[in-house]
Parts: sequence; C-alpha cells; structure tokens
Amino acid sequence: MSRSGLAVGLLVVLYAAVLGFGGTEPLVFSAAQIGVFLLATIALWIMRGEENLTHPVLLSAFLLLVYVGLQWVVLSEGRTTIERHLLRWLTYVCIFSVAFLLGQERRTRWRLVLGLLALGVFEALYGLVQYLASWPYIFTYRNVYSVNRATGTYINANHFAGLLEMILPLGLAVVLSGLVRFRTYPRGTNQVRLNREEVPRLVFYFFLSLLLFLGILFSGSRMGIFSALAAVVTVMLLWASASWRRGGAISVLLIFLLGAASLGLWLGLKPVIQRYESVESAYLMRLAIWKDTVALIRDRPLLGSGLGTYAQAFTQQQTSQLTRYVDHAHNDFLEFTVELGVLGAGLLFGLIILALIRMISGFYRAESSRDRFLRLGCAGSVLGLLFHGLVDFNLQIPGNALVFAAILGLGCAESGAGVRKEAHGEDETQNKE
Repeated sequence: MSRSGLAVGLLVVLYAAVLGFGGTEPLVFSAAQIGVFLLATIALWIMRGEENLTHPVLLSAFLLLVYVGLQWVVLSEGRTTIERHLLRWLTYVCIFSVAFLLGQERRTRWRLVLGLLALGVFEALYGLVQYLASWPYIFTYRNVYSVNRATGTYINANHFAGLLEMILPLGLAVVLSGLVRFRTYPRGTNQVRLNREEVPRLVFYFFLSLLLFLGILFSGSRMGIFSALAAVVTVMLLWASASWRRGGAISVLLIFLLGAASLGLWLGLKPVIQRYESVESAYLMRLAIWKDTVALIRDRPLLGSGLGTYAQAFTQQQTSQLTRYVDHAHNDFLEFTVELGVLGAGLLFGLIILALIRMISGFYRAESSRDRFLRLGCAGSVLGLLFHGLVDFNLQIPGNALVFAAILGLGCAESGAGVRKEAHGEDETQNKE
C-alpha cells in the first residue's frame, strides 16, 4: 500500500468513528480500532528504517502508554476498566503515529486536511438540517437528549461542537493560504499581482468555514462557541504577529465574524441566546463537581485512580449532585489528573503542549506559505479543543479523541525538521504574510 492509500485508510477510520455516534457505538468503534492497528502495521512496514520512527515526539507518545501499563500493574482496583481504556489509548497513539508519518509528505498531509474538512462540512450540514427542520434524528435513531439543537451524528451537542471547532481552523488555513496566493508581491517591487484563478477557490473554502462555524453556533454549546471564536482570533493574531501587513489578518477576521453573525441572524439565534440564560446554573453544577474532583486528586496525587475509573473513584469524595451519577468531571484536565495522577497527566499534557509549541514555532520558521498556514491551522485546532476542555470532556469521546490525535500528529510532522519537499509545482514565492 502506498502512502496515498494509507492516507485514505486513515480518513476511512476517522469517518467511521465520527459517524458512529462520535465513536460511542461499540461495534463501529471496535471495527475502527482494528482498522487503526492494521494501518499502523502497514505504516511501520512502509517506513521501516526511517529516522522519523525514533523521533522524540513519537517516543514520548509511547512512553505515555508505558506509564499506563505500569499503572495497570501497580493498581489492584479497576484493572478491567484500565485494560479497556489502555486499548483505546493504544488506538490514539497509533493514529497519532500514522498521521505523524504521513505528514512528512506535503501531498498526503494536505489530502488529510481536505478529508477532515469534508467530514466537518458534512457534520455541519447535517446539524443545520436538524436545527432548521426540528428533526432530532441521527440516521434512524431519535435523539431525545439535545432537542432543538444541531448535533450532527453525535448524541451530545457539545461534543458535536468539539469536532467542528477542531476542523474550523483547518478550513481557515486553506483560506489564508489561498489569500496569500491571491495577492502576491513580486520581489523587489511594491506592486500587487492579483491571481484571479484563486478567487473561486478562496470564496468556496471561506463559505465552508462559515458553515462550520454556523454548525457550532446552532449546536448551542456555550463553550463550543467561545472556544471556536478563541481559536479563530488566535489564528488571526498569530498571522498578524508574523506579517508586516497586519491589516489583512484583521480584515479577514472581521469579514468572517460579520458573515457568521449575518447568517446566524438570518437563520435565527433565539434558541442559542436562550442557552446562555442558563449559564449560571450550569457553572454552579460544574464548580461543585470540580471541588470534589480536586479533593480526589489530593487523595491519590501520584498514580491516580486508574485510566477510565473516574466515575467509580468520584463516589469516594462526592459531596454534591448526590442524586446524579457523575461519570465525567466536565474538565478534561482535572479528569485525566484523577485517572493518571499528577505524573501521568503531566506526561499527557506536556506532550500536547510540546506539540503545540512546535506547531507555532514552525509557523514562524516555515518558508512555504502553504506549510505555514497548515501549521497555524493545526495549532488553532489543538487550542480550540483545549479551551473547550476546561468545562467539558471532549477528549473522553473516542471520535473526537481520534481526530485530535490525527491533527496533533499532523501538526508535529509539519513542524519537524527534514520534512519532504516535493517538486509538484507549489508556488514558492516567499510572501511574508
């Protein structure tokens, strides 16, 4: 199998997981896991002997797996749960590794980006149909949990928003790379050369980005909307900080926000606004859970309670929401710290932050405009989900975790040294946008 075939296989696995109720449908996700392990085996065979196999980022990811295995050996409680989640994490690390290795070639990494963008647009359109037609169905299943909200193929609208907020910055990356090629400044001149062939492509991807944001908006996810906006603003600020023409970044941001607001007002924002009226009660509920979660961390600070055991462990410190079964902390950072301990959570989020730093620093160093904006888009995706993780548990949803791992691997590969440069005619005019 070629690298292109491997990229198609990776997209098929991601599509299956997301369309299978965000990976929460056991049979579909089990099939996706088998596909991931097969892809990882093929990737190792294709790329055997390459230096990238011993890259520090990949080694760090596998070190995290070793830590969880050690946790399984040491802890006597919850071993069955740890085993099940350890297999799931092996899936994430394999997806991360395959995306990292495929990201070494420009052609395959852009195919992955466009494939993810197509997935996000499908989900956004599906969600918009659900919202506008008051049609609460996911295929043949009637969703009674998120009424009058866009959910796509997810049960929970917040996790639907989590998927789209990861893909939105990738869409903007395509738009920005096209914008740079639309307005070029030949060396040694101050004249602007307009490439009219880029106009239809630019408008098309800009419209797709607006669709993605509308999907987030009509999901009614309060933190999803905030996280998406924060990711978009961060992407534009980073672009502005690296460009001497900062007006372009500000103009694109304003046009995007104005377009999204206009479409939102036209389609109707009343249900979205009503969601914000209940923000205080939702915040108080989460705050009470967080207090008990912090107490649980103090009780088991080193190794934690075991991967996937938050729900069982929480009952030992539960002083609020006594009539409810609390299965998640509504905060990815706190929940992983409970399960992995301070050491394991430090390894996990240290790896993510290291990857994020590499993406951003790579954005400033890149020579090719397309590579720069792809790194920027991946960084925006990671930041968006991390923002959302402050009040939700998107990384506990298998479909979102798989997409996050793929984007993380892709972004790390983009930022790494020795990335392959193909001679496929990319415009290498060095625009200091």
